[in-house]
Amino acid sequence: MDTEKIVAILQGKVNKDYTYNFFFFILFALFLFFAIRPNIVTAFSLQKDLQDLKFKHKEAEKKILKIVTYQSVLQSYRDPIASLNSALPTSPKLADIVQNVRDASIESNLTLENLDIQSVEFIKKENEEYALMTIEANISSSSTKGTIDQFMNLLNDQLRLKTIDKLTISKSGLDTYNFTMVLKSYFL
Repeated sequence: MDTEKIVAILQGKVNKDYTYNFFFFILFALFLFFAIRPNIVTAFSLQKDLQDLKFKHKEAEKKILKIVTYQSVLQSYRDPIASLNSALPTSPKLADIVQNVRDASIESNLTLENLDIQSVEFIKKENEEYALMTIEANISSSSTKGTIDQFMNLLNDQLRLKTIDKLTISKSGLDTYNFTMVLKSYFL
């Protein structure tokens, strides 16, 4: 074939339209592949990330609700735990025991004749993280039966845990009684 005929055929209106359309399609395909495809891939990956974050958000909300629940439980136990710490402190706090006995005697109008701290046990048993250790005090006085009863009730109503290990009451006069007691208090 002649080159003139080929050039004439290529310069024809129909061939110009097809050539234009062909190159337009190729350029459009390249544009889609290099310009739009990364945006579409990014959009789909962001959508997947959004779904993952929504799932993580729900999990975090569940954990936060658990923490809030635990916090409310701890707040409801805050006062009883403080009372328990006062009832069984971690150190002997001898001054507190003496003050408790003194307060009870003042409130009941009982005059203490003797208040001796006999012993404080500081030794824990082996392999025990917590063990009750004792403080022993001897108390003696003379008073009426009602005053002694009131003193004992006041000691019993105090927050610090105490037990009466030994109690001796004897009549000394018409309305007067002598009493001695061994009072034990505990700490961890």
